[in-house]
Amino acid sequence: MIALISDVHGNLEALEAVLGEIGDADAIYCAGDVVGYGPNPNECCELLRQHNVRCVKGNHDHTCVTLEDIEPCNAMARQSFYWTHQKLSDQNKDWLRDLPLQLDVDGMSMVHGCPGTPHDMLNTYVLDYYYSDRHYDELLEKVPGERLVLGHTHVPLSHGLSSKVVNPGSVGQPRDGDWRPSYATVSDIRYRFSLVSDLRASFSLLKDRVLFHRVEYDREATAAKIERESGLSDRLAHVLREGGLHV
Repeated sequence: MIALISDVHGNLEALEAVLGEIGDADAIYCAGDVVGYGPNPNECCELLRQHNVRCVKGNHDHTCVTLEDIEPCNAMARQSFYWTHQKLSDQNKDWLRDLPLQLDVDGMSMVHGCPGTPHDMLNTYVLDYYYSDRHYDELLEKVPGERLVLGHTHVPLSHGLSSKVVNPGSVGQPRDGDWRPSYATVSDIRYRFSLVSDLRASFSLLKDRVLFHRVEYDREATAAKIERESGLSDRLAHVLREGGLHV
C-alpha cells in the first residue's frame, strides 16, 4: 500500500494524526507545501524525514526559504512567508531548497501544481486552482507516469478511469468544508475469475485502487498556537476550524 499526502502547511498535530493512521505503508509520498501558514514548520520537516517520506517542492516551500516572488500572493500568505522564513532552521531550509519539483516513482509522476513549472513561477502557475477535465488529461500527457499526483488545491480529487489524476487533499489546511485532514492510499486488488467447461481454469487480474481517508485531530491545539504567534494571522485559525470555506 502506498500513501499520498500533500499540503501539510506546518500543522504538526494534523501530520501526526495522519501518519499514525497510515501506519506501515510500503511508501509515503508528499505532493508539496510542507511549510507555510502553520505554527510548526521545523517539526513537520523533521517528522517527514523520520518517516522517510519523499516530497516534491511546493510554492510555499520555495517561497518560505527564498522570500522570492511574493507579490502574487495574498496578505495572509505573505505574512506567513516572512514568519516561517525566520523560524526555519538552516538544516530545514537546505532540505526544502533541495526538494525536487517533480518525482517519477512507482509508476506515477508527482508535482505540486503543474508539470514543468520552473522555480521562478511557482507562485504564479497556480492562480487557477481548478482545471477542467480536458486540462487534467493534457497534464497527464506531459509526464512519464501512468498516474499524475497533484497537490496545491487542498481539495481531494480523483479524475479519469482508474484515478489517473489524484489530489490527496490537504493534511494541514483542508479547504473543502471538512476540517479533517485528508490523504489517499493506492492498494493492489486481485480479481479472480473461474471458467468451467471441459477444462477447469482460473485467472486473476491485478489492479490498483485509490481510496481517500479523513482523520480527526486536535485542531484547537493548532489554532491556539497560531493565535499565540503575533507573526501569523488569526484568520489562519478560523480556516482550520471552518474547513477553509472562508479562505
